[in-house]
Amino acid sequence: MAKHSGLQRIRDYVSRDVRSFSRAELESVTSRQTLRTAVNNGELVRVFAGVFIANEHQDSFAARAHAVVRWAGPRAALGGESALFLWGMIDTPPPVIQIIVPHSNGRTTPSWVKMTRITYPIRTAEWQGLAIITPEVALTQAYGYMARHTRDTVLLRAVALRLLYLPDLVDALRTIPRIRARQALRQAADAAARGSESFLEYQGVRFVFNCPELSHLIQQHWMRVGTRRYRCDFYDAATRTAVELDGAAFHSDKDAHERDIRRDSDLASIGVLTVRFGYSDVMQRPDWCRARLIEVLRHRKSTMG
Repeated sequence: MAKHSGLQRIRDYVSRDVRSFSRAELESVTSRQTLRTAVNNGELVRVFAGVFIANEHQDSFAARAHAVVRWAGPRAALGGESALFLWGMIDTPPPVIQIIVPHSNGRTTPSWVKMTRITYPIRTAEWQGLAIITPEVALTQAYGYMARHTRDTVLLRAVALRLLYLPDLVDALRTIPRIRARQALRQAADAAARGSESFLEYQGVRFVFNCPELSHLIQQHWMRVGTRRYRCDFYDAATRTAVELDGAAFHSDKDAHERDIRRDSDLASIGVLTVRFGYSDVMQRPDWCRARLIEVLRHRKSTMG
């Protein structure tokens, strides 16, 4: 009966949080023998020496990440894409958990853990009682290893949702000694500062509308038609022309297409023409998009007299 009570105490204890538990912590709840029984029964999973996770949470990214930080030592912190996921800046947990340490501890890591040694001071925050790299530093660590579309979308969305504070990122870019794709990250940060909220808008700013003839375009301009409000990716006030960049992920379904039609119709009712460019044209034919828009604006200006 006593052994059963001890097992129940462990079950109740580890079910309270999705995290890892040290041997000393669990033995303080029950006995060493009961802990051994819980592991043998499969109720607890030994992740590292002296570090355990509840069986029901053994596939949880949060629980395994917590175990990695605990195992790596008191000065370790979660970094890179692992930190970005826990900050809510990316939607899918990375397959490999990245841990940041100030010095090599000589430990061999399993295939699902990447240990990175850094020599510069970093800012951290507390997560579940353990350290996690701050969002701006985590982005500098992960940015250069991510696909171009993914990394710029992560940055622009994080800024728009206020998960990332741009002055902190600018400071990290200035002070961290080695950043992969530093220049590209700096350019993306500049675009975010100017108001870009999506990867396609960023592409438009950098590669499509990057000429004197289009430098006057207003980015992210809001217009009201009756009780409805619409945000234009770009707007030319002189010719009352709205420019929309249609990302494949957001404009391919029937409902989205119908919303676009209603929107364009509403804007047209107050004399605003909407010019749309698709994802493939923006990405593969930026020169064509630029020339076409210049031609449209020139024609609109001449007819408005």
